Amino acid sequence: MSIGVCGTAYKWFESYLSEPEHIQDQQSENSTLHCGVPQGSVLGPLLFIVYLLPLGNIFRHYGIQFHSYADDTQLYVSTSPTASLPPNALTTCLHDIQAWMTQNYLKLNSNKTEVLLIGTTTTLQKMTLLQCL
Repeated sequence: MSIGVCGTAYKWFESYLSEPEHIQDQQSENSTLHCGVPQGSVLGPLLFIVYLLPLGNIFRHYGIQFHSYADDTQLYVSTSPTASLPPNALTTCLHDIQAWMTQNYLKLNSNKTEVLLIGTTTTLQKMTLLQCL
């Protein structure tokens, strides 16, 4: 995925991620990063967001609305009261997200995953029955 960073800007990021720091006459240890960014770095959050950009393509492919802030992402799905729950698009999308995360050395934290259901009494009862199966 290209985000339009090239030339001098690209070289700057490459240097930032691969070369030791020089401050006055001191040089930091050279450590090769195979993935991730230096911990505590100012650019870490921005680079993480750039790293996650392909997730948006997965959500859009399934017509699922979303927004992200740092490492939190919310998905929004609306259905008719007669639709199957959970929607097939959501189920398939979540499988694709899990696969993408595994391929990209990330883990979906199921302990922090939540679902908020808003609907009619009938719809919510149907969802409760599905959870019991």
